[in-house]
Amino acid sequence: MAKQRNFKLKAKTQETIAGTLFASIPVIGFLLFGILPLLFSFFMSFSSIPSFALTEISFLTHNPFQNYISVLSDPLFYKAVFNTLYAASSLPISMCLGLLLAILLNQKLKMKRLYRTFIFIPYVCSIVAIVLMWRTMLNTNFGPINDFLGLFRIEPIDWLTSSKWFMPAMIIMGVWCGTGFSMILYSAALGNINPAYYEAAEIDGANIFQRFFSITLPLVSPTTFFILIVGIIGSLQEFTRFQAINAVNSSIISATGPDNSGLTIVFYLYNKAFAETGGLGQAASVSWILALVTIILTIFNFKISKKWVYEY
Repeated sequence: MAKQRNFKLKAKTQETIAGTLFASIPVIGFLLFGILPLLFSFFMSFSSIPSFALTEISFLTHNPFQNYISVLSDPLFYKAVFNTLYAASSLPISMCLGLLLAILLNQKLKMKRLYRTFIFIPYVCSIVAIVLMWRTMLNTNFGPINDFLGLFRIEPIDWLTSSKWFMPAMIIMGVWCGTGFSMILYSAALGNINPAYYEAAEIDGANIFQRFFSITLPLVSPTTFFILIVGIIGSLQEFTRFQAINAVNSSIISATGPDNSGLTIVFYLYNKAFAETGGLGQAASVSWILALVTIILTIFNFKISKKWVYEY
């Protein structure tokens, strides 16, 4: 009896140890590749780092906030902030289009699954491939978009070489890429709405617009809130599209677009870290400023969501 009890205790102990080891793997990974780099970047933001040789790191003893002061006094930083917010205007457009398409494809249509697939494909495609495709479409001389505008006797637009049209071109690209994501989520939300609500509203004499604003919008508001939060965070971290489009156009315009019109906050951070001597400390300070802004906006959205997000 004692042997059997010891055997069960030993087996349970081994099982506990094995479970703890397996569960600790992601925790260790998060500590090594999440927490430690986070703490190190925070230390870097108060340090002077003249090169990638980490042995040359020196803490800013005279004024630890010098990196933050340098960044916040740089006009180019505010240009990057403006460009990022300007590019983020594609988010509400793609959300509205996504909801509209979701409502249309929620009707009894043939091959609506195929339509949803075609609309969603741009969201999962390679960003670099999308940039190369849109670079051809937006070409001033032989791009199909300018050819189409030429049918209405509109002069060719310098989409990628004009500071006036560069950001609208990127917004069009962003809407094209992001609409499918919004449409899929809204389609799922619309599928969860009880049809009895619409039937009761129709019996009461509500027209299509009244049903939309009184039933559809409130009941899909949790999905709207989710898309908004994810979209804002993604918009503040916008980099790949701008870096890729500027890289392929570097022989024509500067690395950050015409008149820095393609310079976003993360692109500004990238240039500080890799294109400027001694910019690693300032790059770290930019990352923490961006993190702080993201946290503030997220908390603000959660606070005001209580006033417009419908709770089931």
